[in-house]
Amino acid sequence: MNAGAAEAAQGGIKGTGGGQVNLVAPLGATAVLVFCVPNSPLAQPWSAVVGNVTSALIALLAIRFVPAPWASGVAVGAAIAAMMVMRALHPPGSAVALLMALDPAPVLEAGPIFALMPVGVTTAALVLAAIV
Repeated sequence: MNAGAAEAAQGGIKGTGGGQVNLVAPLGATAVLVFCVPNSPLAQPWSAVVGNVTSALIALLAIRFVPAPWASGVAVGAAIAAMMVMRALHPPGSAVALLMALDPAPVLEAGPIFALMPVGVTTAALVLAAIV
């Protein structure tokens, strides 16, 4: 894996105030799919990018409107259902939803933009690195 792909796999952004880096761990699983089994339907660009972003948006809704003990399960289940409807099934997407629901503070602070950066942009960077 080249240096650009390694940086994209980290999926980090620097916070505006404290210089903190937010990592999206499921992007490691996305990297395995797009680099190691690129012909899999689960590793196609549409599935990877749309699956992760859709899951992030669904998780954001779940953690805003579902009480804490149930938010994780609802986020994962609803993310899987949404990915199926979007025809963008990507297993790491459900892990994105779970991670967001288990640690909602940075997600709620960032709002919907979290689905685009770091999740969407870094997923797209991984896909582009795998294509090239």
